[in-house]
Amino acid sequence: MKTIGFIKPHDKHNEAKYLSEYLEDGYENNDKEAILNYLNKGVLCIDWMEWLFEDESDDAVSIGPNTCNTDGIWIWPNYLEYYLNKYPNFKLDQEFIDYVNENQDKSVDVSNEENIKIQEAYQRLTNSKTDKGTSLIDEDEN
Repeated sequence: MKTIGFIKPHDKHNEAKYLSEYLEDGYENNDKEAILNYLNKGVLCIDWMEWLFEDESDDAVSIGPNTCNTDGIWIWPNYLEYYLNKYPNFKLDQEFIDYVNENQDKSVDVSNEENIKIQEAYQRLTNSKTDKGTSLIDEDEN
């Protein structure tokens, strides 16, 4: 499992970066549309049942549910699309951009078994806990 687009303070694990680490002066994301289209193909794998806001101020912008999607290789937060749209200089790792460009015409199909393995890997990464043997998604969803 490879991670992409996790931002502190929304996520506190070691793979998350501060927003400023994603923003690069003078960078223009020429692959934005391909990336957004690819992200929308992802399969739900983590659903924390909470709503996220851009910050903790009283007038904070709603950015969507706290969920993660996957293609079986990569995992990304639902809010990544919001930040890609908001910041034209939001720069993702070149490895992911190359992967998207190579796979953008392929469909995404993640089996329930693969999804559970990704959830378990994410749980280890984030030290998130569920009851032993409990999946973070309903097994009937896939």
